[in-house]
Amino acid sequence: MKKEAKKYDMIKKNSWLRVRGNIEMNNFTHDLTMNVQDVQEVVHYDRKDLMPEGEKRLNFMRIPICQLWMPYQKSKIDCDSCEVGA
Repeated sequence: MKKEAKKYDMIKKNSWLRVRGNIEMNNFTHDLTMNVQDVQEVVHYDRKDLMPEGEKRLNFMRIPICQLWMPYQKSKIDCDSCEVGA
């Protein structure tokens, strides 16, 4: 038991781990329990913005669909009521 506790102390805070094992229903706690067979630390790199300085990105999540389709479907969709979300 002490060996297992020392292994948990070796895990750094905010580290990424890949854990392999079986998940079973624990009849005592009535909860799912994982029996760990293998633990690997995964190297994770932070995302870097590679866009040149001064250029803007287009956020499609804030543009209504009718404005995205406007050049192609101008005659079919009334886009006068569409507004870009802030």
